[in-house]
Amino acid sequence: PSIQPDIESPAKREHRQMIEAHELLRKLYHHILVNTNDGQKALEYLLKRGFTQESIEKYQIGFALNSWDFAVKFFIKRDFPAPILEKAGLIIKRENNDGYFDRFRNRIMFPIFDGKGNTIAFSGRMLGPGEPKYLNSPETPLFNKSKILYNYHFARPKMRKLQQAILFEGFADCIAADRAGVENGVATMGTSLTEDHVALIRRNVQQVTLCYDGDDAGIEAAYRAGEMLNEAGFQVRVALMPEGMDPDEYIAKFGGDKFQQEVIGQSQTFMSFKLLYF
Repeated sequence: PSIQPDIESPAKREHRQMIEAHELLRKLYHHILVNTNDGQKALEYLLKRGFTQESIEKYQIGFALNSWDFAVKFFIKRDFPAPILEKAGLIIKRENNDGYFDRFRNRIMFPIFDGKGNTIAFSGRMLGPGEPKYLNSPETPLFNKSKILYNYHFARPKMRKLQQAILFEGFADCIAADRAGVENGVATMGTSLTEDHVALIRRNVQQVTLCYDGDDAGIEAAYRAGEMLNEAGFQVRVALMPEGMDPDEYIAKFGGDKFQQEVIGQSQTFMSFKLLYF
């Protein structure tokens, strides 16, 4: 008897198309940054900020052109249905309903990966002045900020090996720390730590070192995250950043060795951080 081929349900097909669209766009943005004149300025900016060719490659950093419909045209050529791309957060419907425009323009593009390493969202950093500095994909069927930890698929083997995770506030800190040889770092995507994040970390390690920004907001966030992790039974340590610096800036200024030794290496117990905090 002939075996029925697996018929893809509409929901499954939509999910697959959304992932495919993200993967294609990731490759395209990366190609523009690394291989074209249009990406030259963004590439120079990254290299000046201390990014290496290796980290640009590893994290598949890219560049979105300063164009309103570059991605829209790219996808139409490949027969992607526009409503699905809109649902995936890659394009936006015009208000008067005549067509679509790109969500990301003139930004350095950081792909966001899921636990399997699929591209599911982007964060775009403004090149030059402008607001907002970082623009993230909206919440979509693929991307739920409260469940995703940036760098998780890269950091997971290292977290398990060292039985420890370093938790950062921003994904740029994660990339900088990775360059500095700290490969077990993960970060939340512009949200506070959630129960889902905690559960994800708990599957892998019992010990977490918090490395948040050295400003008041960072210290507040570290206190809240520490309380949450502490209650969930983790061994919590806090690596304090010098006043007002974030890990990304610190590494750019002082280098990776100093970051490893004087920040991560000098982390303190949550108890002594709490005394300091109060």
